Amino acid sequence: MRRTPWERGRLRQHEFTSARMALAMRAMTTSFNEAAQADIHNQLEEDDDDIDVLDDEEYDCQHSLDTSLIPLATILANHQRALGCGEIELRGPRMMGVDEIGAGQFYELINFTQEHFYTIVSLHSKLPDEMHSTISRHHCSKEMGLFLMLLRWRNHTFAQIEAIVNIRRNICSDLYNTVIDILKDTDYVILACNVDIARVQSSITHYQEGTESAGTTSAHKGMVCATDGKPMRSCRPSNIAAKKTGFNSKDDVQNLFYSGYIHCHGLRISHTIWADGIAQCAVGSIKDADQKLLSRSELPDTLRYIGEKRARVGEEEPLVYGDPAYTSSKYVHRKHKGAISKEQERDNACMIKPRSPAEDTFKDLIVLFPFFDDKLKHKILTHGRAKYKDELILCTLFYNLHTCCYSNQASSNYYVPPPTMEEYYERVNMVPCGVIAMAHETK
Repeated sequence: MRRTPWERGRLRQHEFTSARMALAMRAMTTSFNEAAQADIHNQLEEDDDDIDVLDDEEYDCQHSLDTSLIPLATILANHQRALGCGEIELRGPRMMGVDEIGAGQFYELINFTQEHFYTIVSLHSKLPDEMHSTISRHHCSKEMGLFLMLLRWRNHTFAQIEAIVNIRRNICSDLYNTVIDILKDTDYVILACNVDIARVQSSITHYQEGTESAGTTSAHKGMVCATDGKPMRSCRPSNIAAKKTGFNSKDDVQNLFYSGYIHCHGLRISHTIWADGIAQCAVGSIKDADQKLLSRSELPDTLRYIGEKRARVGEEEPLVYGDPAYTSSKYVHRKHKGAISKEQERDNACMIKPRSPAEDTFKDLIVLFPFFDDKLKHKILTHGRAKYKDELILCTLFYNLHTCCYSNQASSNYYVPPPTMEEYYERVNMVPCGVIAMAHETK
């Protein structure tokens, strides 16, 4: 019986699928050297050329993942799905451990070297060794949980994470939410939102010397940090999500999460950058002014407390410098605006370099964690169990850990080295769980 061209194409496609399945099973059961793996990849490329000749663009395969980061069996499975040959599951028998990922891939994947990552894991001594989901039976080790979170923040999709760590994407999503839920209830969040007075008070003199060497004028002598705010965009909350979270109407959501000035939904985050590069954040509604977020962070009260103690011994009082959006006071100085004199213009020009790290911090954070630059991935009311506000606070915490390891622009501008990770976490790990959080709530 003579077959039509379409039937001949489908028959050859079936033969191609069978050959690929044999290669996949061989890859899962046999340990190959580099030469054998190269032969398999060459065979796959030849098969791809044959399919393109037979069926033109109908069976054109589009690889969406980096083949250097995923197991060979998963490459074959994704290739078959793209060719439309059926859903074929080719996963390993177990979850891949973090220690099985090559040392050279660590920094490429999560922007931390393997040594620094395991130091971070050991510093989070208050986290459980096994992280269990509250809505399912899924669980993972502390190392894997933090690794999944950093992979997600590097803007990897859950499909890509599935290929990297060999865990199904729905489990990856559940474990990611579990890690955020556990971290947001620990004392480590306090480090990102509040001033570590013991560390800052002992370094005020070094901060002032560093900002003075960066070019601060005599009018702002004593500057120890700079501050700035930025709106973080998100999707528009749906009406159904608003009703489930307790809002009475769509207008209530609009009033809280929509800004007519910049025409978007979202939250506003304020960062205060100390001279050693450590950031302190405050998160609020997108309609909140920068001054309101600064007051909520209790930074002016902290500077007043330190300043009064230094004034008793005749030392320079500390102050924070910001843009014209802030209200000027004894401990908060701002850029001159309106009808200003030539002297004030020179003062503004001299303060550009000392103030620039506060603005550059947002750029550095987006480069480090591109996940927060994609507004389509952020839903304020329905973002799984991981709330957008908690993610912003936690990303500031891990930005500080990255600064402790590799420094940043603020530390370079002010010539003040950042603390080590052990120094940054020292006082949080010295007290039992919940003591710092209770003291903060009482205050």
